[in-house]
Amino acid sequence: MISDRLAAEIATDISAINSGALTRRDLTEALTDRGLLHDQDARASVKRIHALKTARWAHRTLDPLLLAASYRQTKAQRLREERRRQADTDAYLALPIAAHWRSDRRAAVAKATFDQDWALDEAIAATLEAVTRLARKWGFERRHTSRSSGQADSRYLVLPGVGEVRISDHEIPVYGERAFRYEQNGGPGWGEVIIQRKELAWSPVRWRRELILRAAGRR
Repeated sequence: MISDRLAAEIATDISAINSGALTRRDLTEALTDRGLLHDQDARASVKRIHALKTARWAHRTLDPLLLAASYRQTKAQRLREERRRQADTDAYLALPIAAHWRSDRRAAVAKATFDQDWALDEAIAATLEAVTRLARKWGFERRHTSRSSGQADSRYLVLPGVGEVRISDHEIPVYGERAFRYEQNGGPGWGEVIIQRKELAWSPVRWRRELILRAAGRR
């Protein structure tokens, strides 16, 4: 007679066991794989074990202790992810340039903890505003501000006697008439800093040096 252990192994291998479905084909294939296709005792034992597993699975979802255990790993993963996101946000708030963010900008970054793409966008926007404000103290004059969806996302700063630099969160798409004009003039006529994750780590001293060098065309 087939052992309960072997019957349990076969029942475990049968497809769709958790849904309670046991088709003749499932049982036939499982018994065939082990050379027990014509063993009636084996067939009966597997069906019995399968029924027990199915009943156990059904009651498992109703048992609060077993249910909690099944979600324990998921909860742990979620907690680790929340801690990682919080650590990333804390890192943004500890950046050297973050000391110059406006209070409302800092609050926006802190609020975006649950979405790190959003937090990064808010940190870039805060830095763009802060650097523009600091640049005026460094002798730059703001020539122009371009906006997208109502948000200022590019600033054109002129350092008298030196040149111009554009700071932005995106590159300018170059095609058509703009491409022709740049080709004729040898370029856009200004230096450029595109603020991404790497640039966020710059200190105010580094920002001042980069703006001056790029306005002078030396970067």
